[in-house]
This record gives sequence, C-alpha cells and structure tokens, in this order.
Amino acid sequence: MSLEDDFCPFQPGPGQRPPLMGGREREQESLRLAASGLLRKDAPRGTSAPVLVTGPRGNGKTCLLLWFEDALQEAWRKAGMGKDLQVVRLSARRLSGLHAMDALSPNGWGHLLRKGAESIRKAHPRANPIPPSDLTPHDVLRAQCRGGNAYALLIDEAHTLDVDMGCALFNAWQELAPNHRIMLVLAGTPDLVDHVNDMNATFASRSKKLLVGRLPPAGAREALVPPLEDANVRLSEGQEREALAECQEYPFFIQVWGEQLWLSAHRAGTTALSEDQFREAMHEAATVRTSYYDERRAELKKLGLSAVASAVAALYGKPDDRVSEHKLEYAVRGALGDKATDGNVQQALTQLKHCGLVWPSPQVRSDEEQRGRRWEAGIPSLMANIRRNIPEPAGQQGLRH
Repeated sequence: MSLEDDFCPFQPGPGQRPPLMGGREREQESLRLAASGLLRKDAPRGTSAPVLVTGPRGNGKTCLLLWFEDALQEAWRKAGMGKDLQVVRLSARRLSGLHAMDALSPNGWGHLLRKGAESIRKAHPRANPIPPSDLTPHDVLRAQCRGGNAYALLIDEAHTLDVDMGCALFNAWQELAPNHRIMLVLAGTPDLVDHVNDMNATFASRSKKLLVGRLPPAGAREALVPPLEDANVRLSEGQEREALAECQEYPFFIQVWGEQLWLSAHRAGTTALSEDQFREAMHEAATVRTSYYDERRAELKKLGLSAVASAVAALYGKPDDRVSEHKLEYAVRGALGDKATDGNVQQALTQLKHCGLVWPSPQVRSDEEQRGRRWEAGIPSLMANIRRNIPEPAGQQGLRH
C-alpha cells in the first residue's frame, strides 16, 4: 500500500471537517441565498434574513458553518464590493462573561470602543460616556458595519446562548439590519428554535429555518467511498454496501467507519481489505458506536427520561418510520404517568429534541401537508439500542405501530 503520509482523512469528533462534504447541496444553496443581500452591490441593505440551522448532534452543523465562513469570504472577494467584510464564527459559550464584546469583534473594535469611552471619561470628567463594562452588542455591531462595511456573525452551539446576551443580540439585529449589511446565523440542536423564541419571538418567526439531518443515501456514499479511494483504499461492492448500512447515513458514524476502514488498510499495508481485515474494522467502529449509545442513554437517565425514551423508541420499529406529533405526545404522556401535565410533556419533548432522539422531519411529504409534520428518529439504530437496553413502560405496548 502506498500512502504519502500517516494522516487519516476521516477525523470523527466535534467540529472536525469531513474529507468530502457530500450530500449537503440543499443546505449550501439555502445559505448562499440567505447571504445574497450581502453580496449584491445594488441590493438594498437589510435584505439578509437571520438563519437558524438546527439538527441533532453529529449531523455536521459545525462543518456547515465552517464551509459557509469560507464560502462567504470567497464570494465577497469575487463580488468586488469595495468594502470590508468581517466574518466572526464562534461558540455561544464565548458570548458570556467579561470578554463577550471582544469575542464579537476580533478585529479589535470592542477594545477600541472601550479605549474611546475611557478617553472621553478622562477628557470630560463630568460627561457620562458609556463605561467599558456597559458596551452592548448594538455598540459593537454598529461599529463593525460602519461606512457600508458588512458583518456576518455565525454562532455555533446556539442552544446554549445566554438569555440576556441573546436578547441583546436579537434586539441589535432588529435595529441595525434595515440600514446595514449584517447577517446572523445560529446553529444548534433541534430545541434551538424554542430557545430563540423564548428570547425574542419576532426574531424567531422572521428567521429562515434550515434543518440539517441525516444525509441522503447518495450523499452518504459520497462522504465515505471517494475519500477512501483518494487514500488508495478500495472496498468491494459487498463491503461498501454493508459499511453504508451500518452508518445509517449519519455523518458522525460515516467518519467513524471511514476512520476504522482506513486504519485497518493502513495497518495491513493493503489497498483492498480481506474479509478478516474488514470484519476487524467493522468491529472497532461498532465499539465506538456502542460507547456513543451508552453516553446517550446515560444522558437520558440523568434527565429522568429513560422511561419516556423507551416509550418513544417503541414507536420506531423501522429506520424510516415517521410518527405524528399527536402519537408522540401520547407516548410521552403515558410514560410520565401522573406527572403528565401539558408543561411536563412539552418539556420532555424539548429535551428529547435536544438529545437528538427525535426531531421534526426536515422533509414534509405531500400526504402530510394537511396532517402536519412528522417526527423521525435522529439515529434509527439508537432507537433499537434503547429498545434492547431500557425496559418499555408497562401499558405502552399498545402504542406500537
């Protein structure tokens, strides 16, 4: 086997770029369209709607933000706008504490605003300028957009965004967007929309919603097979089919399986895996998956949702099953028993969305337009794991379909 170096193209883990971003053409096009107001010289200001990117963990939302950061800067250069574009990508956790304003302005505007406020204070002791500690997102964002410049803020893990900071950011966007080139993209787990709605219902309703779920079958193959072939690792048709079936079109698993297949070939110094080498790779990948499921079940147990998760998992007997919201709520209500108030049922559903167990399906079929959106499993094989490891609550068996 000839490999130029020991670098594996597959890097499973939070925020790691895949070797090939397959199957995300729809999402990429949606983000391009959302940014069109920034990239046209003749476009009126304030034409870039905020975007909420939501989906279960492990589906590549961070990778999509990384791609968009690069694509937006490249498109800006090609457009020859004659102004500056500042793209800031950060985790929501950085927008808390003393240095939050600095995080919003890596080019130093937060520091300059503080310095300017302090200079005014020294020169005019009786004046009442904004003290450095009281700088707001509005102050920083307005400074970033000075003189017709553009500013794009991409916030990852936005479901953890501090409420006060979120309210201030959304209010600043609403005030500045009509007259400035400014874009705001938030990415988070499926409960992000609920979180944003609690902070600013108007902002949430005006935002474009981009749902990022599992890859289409062709996209899953594109994300796994060509990168292996580029690394001089070739699977037989049967091996390819089996590996893709185990991944279930889930981007994180594609990276896990790709890594183990590459490692097995690399250790053996071969371009084609024998049956034993392939089985070794499949076993190692399945071990990683089992640990992943153990962590998910522990998370559900910590939230007190084991019984609820078991009742919900019983509704999903097949990988492509989609369940009505009514049936889902009924199962949750039954599992909660005498604690099944409307508030507790909705809270449980929100937590299940956050954990990625279930979420509203990104695609609405024609026969569902009148009946409402269906809910699908975040990872179908996780449902099967829960059914095997968590007893189904008594009285729930009749809910299966």
